[in-house]
Amino acid sequence: CLPQAGSAGVGNDGRKNVCACEEVPGVDGMILITLLYVQSSFKIKAIFMSTSVRRPSSRDKLLDAAASLVAEHGVHNLTIEAVAATAGVTKAGLIYHFKTRDDLLSALVERMMQEVDVLSRHMSSPKEPTVSLQASLRQLIDMTFDMPERQKTLLKNLLQANASHPHLIEPAQKLFMRSYAELGRGTESGLALLLAVAMDGLLLIDLLQLHQFTAAQRKVLRKSALELAQKLS
Repeated sequence: CLPQAGSAGVGNDGRKNVCACEEVPGVDGMILITLLYVQSSFKIKAIFMSTSVRRPSSRDKLLDAAASLVAEHGVHNLTIEAVAATAGVTKAGLIYHFKTRDDLLSALVERMMQEVDVLSRHMSSPKEPTVSLQASLRQLIDMTFDMPERQKTLLKNLLQANASHPHLIEPAQKLFMRSYAELGRGTESGLALLLAVAMDGLLLIDLLQLHQFTAAQRKVLRKSALELAQKLS
């Protein structure tokens, strides 16, 4: 408890001091409570700030290692032992997070779908979206044309693994279903869907190496897509 102003035993007016928690007179008591509240708030904030920035979790390190190995060697050559060695953990440490190889692959696909789901920021709140529809589709266009080669290789290898690992396609199916359903609800649904499908198709053509557009063609495609996106609100 905090004593009131004055000496340890007797105040300036000759009265005996009392514990602040036992007697809090009028305005002085409110000021004391406010000061205590502000002080505790700063302490809580300091504790939060000291713990809010953390190093990547062991789970994230394992997924990073798996992504690196799949991009380099493909899904069929991925093993629990290789991921553990690349991540610098024991096999038991890996199995603590992912019981099987399929669990690891499923988690990797789930994380990738979250990373490429740029439209979710617009669709998270249809009434008050955090990002406009135009901005979201512009991000989708930029991601399609600027995706790093390593990420393309990872996506391609995961796509090719669908034949032997059909469960891996489910997160992607859910992503497309959710994205197209939401885009189809607005007043600008036709143009929004057209752009989204065009970008998804362009990426798929690239990943499956069905056709290689020239640099000039890609430049024209991107310019046209951005011009169409500009018409959205």
